[in-house]
This record gives sequence, structure tokens and C-alpha cells, in this order.
Amino acid sequence: MLFGIAKDIITPTFPMPLSCPYGKMEDFKYIHDDVFVRCLVMDDGKNKTVLMAFDLLFHDRCLNFELEAYAKEKYGVKESAFIVGATHDHVSPASKGYSQIYARDEYEVFLLDRAKSCLDRAMCSMFEGTLEHTSFDAFFNMSRRGYRNGVFGSFASPDSPRDTEFSLLVVKDLSENIRSVVMNYACHPVFYPSPNSVSGEFPARVCQLVDANFYGCVSLYLQSAGGDVRPAATVVDGDFAKPFGFDTIDGFARSIADEVVARAKEPHKKEDLLISSDCFCKEFPMDPQSFEFFVAKVEDAKQYGEGNIISVNAEYIVNEGGYEKLEKSVPLYCQTIKLSDDLYIAAMGGEPTYRVKQIVTSCFGEKQVFFVGYTDSSTYIVSDFQLDEGGYEARDCHLEYRLIGPFKKGIDQKLVQGFTTSFKKLNDEKGE
Repeated sequence: MLFGIAKDIITPTFPMPLSCPYGKMEDFKYIHDDVFVRCLVMDDGKNKTVLMAFDLLFHDRCLNFELEAYAKEKYGVKESAFIVGATHDHVSPASKGYSQIYARDEYEVFLLDRAKSCLDRAMCSMFEGTLEHTSFDAFFNMSRRGYRNGVFGSFASPDSPRDTEFSLLVVKDLSENIRSVVMNYACHPVFYPSPNSVSGEFPARVCQLVDANFYGCVSLYLQSAGGDVRPAATVVDGDFAKPFGFDTIDGFARSIADEVVARAKEPHKKEDLLISSDCFCKEFPMDPQSFEFFVAKVEDAKQYGEGNIISVNAEYIVNEGGYEKLEKSVPLYCQTIKLSDDLYIAAMGGEPTYRVKQIVTSCFGEKQVFFVGYTDSSTYIVSDFQLDEGGYEARDCHLEYRLIGPFKKGIDQKLVQGFTTSFKKLNDEKGE
């Protein structure tokens, strides 16, 4: 089994806005810590898979398509076997997709070039090694969906269900040195340490701390079902607060890194790579809101500030003729990668919630599933139950994503059909 690792800096070399610039269309003024793209290549001798993690909020699907085409042409990697994930860093450089109004073409060219360079360097330095997998419960996060005084909304909800699974892929060379640790955990990076400083936030700091423990290591952080959870460290007097300083981020990241390092050092079952992959896309129809609904929202959106994404989208829909251009459905791109007989990766775009992860992982029976979200910037992905339940992610987020309305029911069935079919297809390829 062969592995390749690399990382490249993706901090802009010129001033530009951040992904979530506090409602102000301003360029960043400082670089607190650099942001990176990190890559792990796995090769079983017949097939390869690539995991690539960006210290970005999101990116639209065009980045995936560009990198998939590049990897296929140059290295023979199947499009379905290339995963592009974002750490969901809210103080990262603006990029296409969610931050379209702030994105810069110059940065997009730079970003793609650095990502290709990262892949090239991983591919040209492959080494023999082993892969181990483990998972454990971690309580660094807290649900932001729950009831308070009989009202359902976005609150710090310690008793609400949330994704507590922390999964690790540990790559070692033949001398048993740890060379890569892929972390998979659900937790929004929303400390908002500065309105004008670039930072990789806690996921990048965790990677840095883990790498410092293992000489020659390149770690990756891939977000899991983070759509409905925030850091427990952002709870003050029983509710979520912001902003927090870099010292708070550092303390939070150190707590995570200490746990990861201890777990990575433990012996775990070695996985025999047997790579195969599949991808599919499902259209999720929306329940359209009337034009009058958006007219009313224009006034409400003014509270967010002129440069805020919600304000900008409301103005576009109502005052710039955008209503007629809104799509009536959202395409959700999904991937299934079989790493071994017992271990799979299930990945999807948008911000999946914990209930969505539960639906998806149930399609794999007793197999271990490394669940990855944030592979593009589509929207929050919720379950049918959550549509009935309500809350921001289910009923109110569509204006944030410039969508015509919330999803219609039928999400669960499409997810089950898609991932069940994909799972069976990969096992049929083995002749089972």
C-alpha cells in the first residue's frame, strides 16, 4: 500500500475580503495564521483515492470538477475517488459559492494552482505504509437546535442529539512513524476572533499541533455532520456567544489535539486497502416562497448590514430581478469510497445535520463509515423530521443561500436510495 502527503499555503498574497466579514465589504488587514490545503493520497496497487482538505468556508462545485479532471488525466484517479472537503473556516479568504459576492478571480486562479501543486507533490513522494482506523466519542461540540420557553430555535442545547463521533485515519510508514492523521469531527468553527484577520481557526490549529507531535506528518481535518453543532467553548452563561480571542481558539484546539495525539499513538486494527468508489447526484425540490415573502424580508435583512450575505441576497431577489432566476431544486452531489472490506467514506455537499448522518450511515449496515460533509457550498442538508421540527437550518436558511424556499419532504428516501444503491454497487464489483 502506498501513501502520499503534502500541504500548500493558500493564504492570499494580496488583500481581499474574508468569507464572513461581519457585514462589511472590506479587505483583510492582517494574517494571524496561514491557511492551507492538505492532501492524502492512498493507493492499493490498482486504484487510488485522494482526500483534500481546504481551510475555507466552502467552495462551489467548480473546484471539485477542476481537480477531479486534473487528477484523472494526470494520475488516473477516478472522479468519484477524489474528495474535496472544507473545514468551514468562517474567517478564511472568500471563495466562490457561498461567498460569491466577495470572491476574487485572482484568488480563484491562485487557489486552483496551489491545490494542483499540493496533489503533484503528494503523488511524487509516495511511500509504503499502513492504514489504521479508530473512532471515539468526543464532547467538544454542542447542539444548536432545541426548545426554550416552548419555542424551537437556535439555542445552546446540551440535551439535544448531536454528532459526537470523532473518527481518525492514521497512516504510518514501514518504520511505524505516523505520517498522516485524518480527523473527522462535527463542529462549526465560529469563534470569530477578528473581523479583519485571516486565520485557519481551530481546525487548522489542531492540524498544526498534531503535526508538531509527529515529525514529517501532514494532518487533515474533514468536517462531519456539523450543520447543527457549535463548539461547546462558545457557550457563555448557558447560551452561544461571540466573538472570542485567538487564545480561546488555541485552548480549544489544544484540548482536541491532545486527545487526537493520544488516540493516534494507540495500536489500532490495520486496514487492507481495497479501493473502489462511486458517485451520484440527487435533485432536492424546494417549496417556493412568494415574491411578496422576499419583499417583506428586505426590511428584516437590513439589520444584518449592507455587506451581509442575507442582506445582499434579499436585495438581489427583490430589487435586481433575481426572483425569476432562482432555481426550484438543489443538486446534492454524493460520493461513496470503499477503503477496505470494513471501512467506507460517505461524503456529500452542503452542511449535513446529525440526523442526515444517521440516515446515511444506516445504509452501510455494520460497516464503519467515515462521514464527510462540506464538499461544496449547496446549503444546510436536513432530514424530513427536521423539516417538521423547524428551526433555522430547516426552514429559514434559504435566503442565506439564495434559494427560493426550504426543501420539500422526501429527503430521507432519496438519501437512503442513493447510498444503498452505491454501497451495493461497490460490493457487486467485488462479486458479492
